[in-house]
Amino acid sequence: MQEFEISRFLLSLALLLSASLFIGQLFQKFGLPKVVGEVISGMLFGPSLLGHFYPALQVWIFSSFMYQSELLSVIYWLGLILLMFTSGFNFPKKIHSKNLIFISMLVAGGIVLPFLGGVLFSFSLPSNNLATPLAFYLVIGIASAVTSVPILSRIFSENKLMSSEFAIRVLSSAAILDLVLWMVLSVALNVQNNSIQTGDILLNIVKVLFSSILFTLIVLNLPTKFLYKFNFKTTSKNTESSIIGLTLLICIVVVTIAIFIQINIILSALLAGILIGKIKTEKMEMAKINISQFSNNFFVPIYFALVGLKIDLLTSFDVATFIQVLTVTSLFKILSVTVLIKFITNNWKQSLDYGVTMNARGGPGIVLASLAFEGKIIDENFFVIFILTSLITSLAAGIWIRNRRGSIQ
Repeated sequence: MQEFEISRFLLSLALLLSASLFIGQLFQKFGLPKVVGEVISGMLFGPSLLGHFYPALQVWIFSSFMYQSELLSVIYWLGLILLMFTSGFNFPKKIHSKNLIFISMLVAGGIVLPFLGGVLFSFSLPSNNLATPLAFYLVIGIASAVTSVPILSRIFSENKLMSSEFAIRVLSSAAILDLVLWMVLSVALNVQNNSIQTGDILLNIVKVLFSSILFTLIVLNLPTKFLYKFNFKTTSKNTESSIIGLTLLICIVVVTIAIFIQINIILSALLAGILIGKIKTEKMEMAKINISQFSNNFFVPIYFALVGLKIDLLTSFDVATFIQVLTVTSLFKILSVTVLIKFITNNWKQSLDYGVTMNARGGPGIVLASLAFEGKIIDENFFVIFILTSLITSLAAGIWIRNRRGSIQ
């Protein structure tokens, strides 16, 4: 690489990072999800604004040499992997018996009707010509059922609700729900990638589901004694920086193995984070905090900004379809969760709190859009629709929780 190429690449990173940090913190200051501001920051530099009014400048900054898009794509994927990896740190390790019924109902309400309803709803939607129909149906089902653990964690933390029973129930059920949905996404991506080559879709589904479930069980059941062989013990010989290096090494190894056996990168990164979350030492806790802070202030904001950079609201956005998708999928999710929780609480307002909150799709919804778009399962129109739906449902959940904080607490 020549110096001007390095300088242009660093300039594009600097602009994306500075804008995402500033706008993200501005949103956070007003009690709104940070991720919304981060995506909007990317949209400012994309075809929706800068690329529309000053296309030459946009190309000069972000496409000035042959490999710039590939380099930005590396940062994009690293941000995505680290987002899911750090999300796994907070995966519930143990569910208290008194919350078991609540969490079971939330998982059932959050996944069964929304997913099936989304699949049925997808029959009426115009699919991408390059997409395998089954892959498209599954992705719409996932988009209807997904719930954002990272976004809800931030919202609960900002409203000082992290220790509440409400937050524990919602985050536990959302984590379990998303783990199942990432397995389904692995199936959708595999069907899309292999259907033309093999034509045996049913065999692919069985194979991917079996390998995903087996891989998940192996990773989640690795004994802590095995992990300590990597020298995660709290000793004077192990500095915090070396533990950080070993932790990231485990993430890379797990994700690499998963890729070789055709398991979804996102599922594998999440499982690696859950695995690391099982290690409870003082230095490891500090290492996890440092990894999360660095990721959430560098790679992850750039990732969301790069997502926004791809959004074209002017030429690749069907408003009517967006309103239809947002309305139908939100009704499936909110009503399903609310009705099931009503059987436990016998209180419609409290039940609706769970319904609106579980409808927040945030980061996972954006990740789904990114992977489905990269895999050619959805086109640019649905990519934009998925992103905006994720942002709006997250905003709605944040505003709802802030206004209902007293009752929820």
